[in-house]
This record gives sequence, C-alpha cells and structure tokens, in this order.
Amino acid sequence: MAQIMVKSFSGGTAKASPSPAHIGEGRFLECSKDAPRNACAREFLAQYCVVSKGNIMSNSCITTDYHIHSTFSPDGHHTPAEICRLALDRGLTEIAITEHAEWEPGSSQKVFARVDDYFAAIEQCRATYEPLGLTIYTGVELGNPHENFAEALALVSAYPFDVILGSLHWLHGENIHDTSCFARRSAHEVYADYFTELGRMAAAFDLDIVTHFDRILWPGTLSGAMLDPWQLEPVVRDTLATIARRGQALELNTRFLTHTPSWNEALITMLRWFRLAGGIGVAVNSDAHRAGEVGRYTDIAAGLLLAAGFDLPAQLYRIHSPLQVERPWREPSSPLLAASLLSYTG
Repeated sequence: MAQIMVKSFSGGTAKASPSPAHIGEGRFLECSKDAPRNACAREFLAQYCVVSKGNIMSNSCITTDYHIHSTFSPDGHHTPAEICRLALDRGLTEIAITEHAEWEPGSSQKVFARVDDYFAAIEQCRATYEPLGLTIYTGVELGNPHENFAEALALVSAYPFDVILGSLHWLHGENIHDTSCFARRSAHEVYADYFTELGRMAAAFDLDIVTHFDRILWPGTLSGAMLDPWQLEPVVRDTLATIARRGQALELNTRFLTHTPSWNEALITMLRWFRLAGGIGVAVNSDAHRAGEVGRYTDIAAGLLLAAGFDLPAQLYRIHSPLQVERPWREPSSPLLAASLLSYTG
C-alpha cells in the first residue's frame, strides 16, 4: 500500500503520523497497488495542491534555496546583496548563489565570467547577512558538463565552490527550453533522448545536485505533447537510479509548479521512482533569476514530496550534510587539481 501524508482528507484510512515533529498532524491516504496509475497523486493534487495559492502547509519546513542567479549570470537581474535581503525577509536560513557556466556554441551564457569578483561579492554578503541568520554558499550551474568535461573540471577545480549543479540545457545541439526540440521528431523520441542524456551526465560528472530534471516537460507541454512517465518508465527510472546511485541530489525545481497545463502529477510519479531507487536527497530550489523569485512555491513542493513518500525535512538535501558525497577533485592533494588549474589558467 502506498501512503500519502495529507493535511486532511475526507476518505481513506487514518493513521498516526510517524514523525509529527517533522510534518505536523496529518493522516495517510492508503492507495492500493491495484488502483489506477497516478490515481492517488491525482486525488492529492486535486484536494491539496491548489496551485493558485500554493497553501499546503501553514509553515513550510523548506528554508533553503540552492539555485539562485545574480547579476554575475548574464540573465540575472539582482545583485547578491539584493538577493540576500529578500531571502532573509522570506525566512530562508541557507541559500546558494549559483552562476551559469556554459560552453555550447549556441549559448548566450558563455563561460562563468568574473569569478573572482563573484567570490568577493559573496564574502561581502557573508559579512553582512550571516550575523543576521542567513548562511550563504557559493555555487556554479554547469551546462552539459559531460560534453565539456575538461572545461567544467578545470573551473570547479580552480575555485572552491560549495555546491556544484549540473544541468542538461542542450540536446543534440538544441536548446531544451525551445519548442523547436519537438519540431522534427516525435515527442516520445525527444523525451527518451532527454532522460537518457540526463543519465549520462549524472554518470559522467561528479555533481552535488542534478537540476530541473523535468525541464524538457515545459517545451513539450507547450507543444501539446505532455509526458506520461509510465510510457517511458524503464528509461526514466534508469536515469533516476543512476542519480541515486551516484549519491547526487535531485532538484525539485519550483519555477513551473504553477504552470497550466500542469505536469505536477508526473512529477510525483518520478519523485516516487527516485525515492524507490534509493534517492534520499531532494533539493527544493527556485532557479530564481530575480530576487522576488527566491524561495517561491515551497508549499507546493512540500506537498509533492509528501505525496511521493518523502520524509520532510529529513530527506531534504543540505549542503555539507552527511548526504553530501565528497568529491576527490576538491581535495588539495588531488592529482587532477594541478592539471585542471593549469588547463583553466593557461
């Protein structure tokens, strides 16, 4: 029987919460394995995930945001200091300001520029905002690092980033944010290729977080080809198992949680598969490019994770938590470090 924690529910079997300190009072909706696929997820979303309000939990236990872009990214609109002030106002306790690093020929982001200035700005923010209760981490979002391995490794070896994000932004030379990805092939082929390539990225490069794993669903949905993950179950589950096996956190990106049409039902299914594959670290991140987007829609995210069977906040990813896997290239004695530094600086 699958169990979904809900705040209140008119039907189903009520059970005592196993961890009331974590998620408050609640009851479980029991779902038979013989029930229609995603029926429980659909019922949960209909009853408790009102996306126009996002008011599932009165007090969200999600107080971190590890995927935020500042003006050190070409598409960022606010300075690190402006982001920190907003994060404090919203009750966040930890953030990571993560900037783009891209190497694809068609990318407008290009390589992470002004890295030294970025680190200086973060240090200034730490001096100002950490005494007020906000922990600030450095980070980088690597675009397709498995296809730009030498360049990506050189960058993360040359600078002491606290968190490394990996994103699949390009699929066979096409930007996965564009509907043109679906123009020349069937949606089934595009989705299958995307999740296969996502698994290759996770397997090839040491990452802390695999970001917006569902991003391809945005242009797919806009193209009228919504994903039914059950039709690609082997491919999707294999990729999620790779991420789990590698000890990488899976990002639940909140950017499109209020999108219409919604694919939140598919998200619950895939998040559940990640949990069943042994994945225990999920990072709820905003992918903010403006200060006002920091920490957005965490109540909706919490509801999706609870519906997928995660224990909150115990299974939320935290930087420098025991869940984080040590990366050999971060060690000063790593033989990769000298060569990578030479490659990056030379």
